[in-house]
Amino acid sequence: MSLGSILKKRALISRDKAALIFEGREITYGELNRRVNQVAHGLASLGVQKGERAMDFYGAPAAILLLMHKALDPSQMIGIGAAIQNLALAAHGLGLGTCTVSMILFYGKEIMQHLETPKDYRLVTSRAVGYPETTHPFNGFVSAREPLSAVTRWVGFNE
Repeated sequence: MSLGSILKKRALISRDKAALIFEGREITYGELNRRVNQVAHGLASLGVQKGERAMDFYGAPAAILLLMHKALDPSQMIGIGAAIQNLALAAHGLGLGTCTVSMILFYGKEIMQHLETPKDYRLVTSRAVGYPETTHPFNGFVSAREPLSAVTRWVGFNE
């Protein structure tokens, strides 16, 4: 059963129940399903085929896995975020493209075992790296977004 079919089934059963809650904002299963379908239909309208190139790092010739020692406090992930940003900027300066591929986290245990990484580390995220296919439909897709004012609260700044 695919992730999409699980979400669709859950949306039918629990349409008005919270699927995601973050900083007081709630998205129901029905709304999440609607948004996922909107993105899927947008990609399909650009010619992206069902099941196309996500879990293989979009065909990139290289992938970078970012690990963190389990003894570190989760607040240290801010450093990993900065490292990812610097990696993306450096790659861009070399004419390379990068893309975070966090879907692999669903298979983190299996990946860590396959790569024989020490058990005291956890997989945090990964980054695909390669020369972008600028004509690929993925690169023409822009998802619908809420206005910045709906998701941001500025404190201490005068307008």
